[in-house]
Amino acid sequence: MSPSSITSLASAFGGDALDSWSIRRTAPKWGIFTRVTEAASPLTSKLQCVLPAAHVESLTFREQATISTAPQEEGAFASYDKIAHPYQATIRMVCDGTDSGDIFNNLLPDFLRTTLNPNNSAVAIRSRFIATLAALVKDTKFYIIATPEKIYPRANITGYSYSRQNTGGTELITADITIEEVRHAGNTGWATAPRHPQGAAFHDNGTVTPMPLP
Repeated sequence: MSPSSITSLASAFGGDALDSWSIRRTAPKWGIFTRVTEAASPLTSKLQCVLPAAHVESLTFREQATISTAPQEEGAFASYDKIAHPYQATIRMVCDGTDSGDIFNNLLPDFLRTTLNPNNSAVAIRSRFIATLAALVKDTKFYIIATPEKIYPRANITGYSYSRQNTGGTELITADITIEEVRHAGNTGWATAPRHPQGAAFHDNGTVTPMPLP
């Protein structure tokens, strides 16, 4: 092998290692999280990643509002209010069959990881990733969308789709996860219990003589 080939190979390997390190360094700041209350201290909680076996590749965020209009005389319209819609987001996550939370296992070949623990094999990790996506779509829990710049609370998973292509490697699962904000309804000003649940009290106002209608 020529010196130039060795240099190119080392450069490519170094670039892949740098990309992997960059993904792992920023992974805790990106993704879908849930708030978990610690048993030892019920008053404190921490964020836990929902899909630890995948990293975020891209995030598309959309927030918009609608201007309300009312009809006027002679066919005119007038704008009178603006209503903000719940935010929507699409997160693209990539699962390559490695557990991003365990650096040691990621350095081992897949056949060796499978021999040591079948639950850490690439197939098992990808299977758990797909099963988690299916469970997230069916539940009604609140999740937190985290980015390095901002945290988006009260999010719910509304759908997902994934693909596996020859160009990107059949071992990679690329999933597009759609998310929408859940808003709380405001509290009403009505009393929680009526004063007379059986109805108003009866009052005798005297004798009433019925009269025929004319």
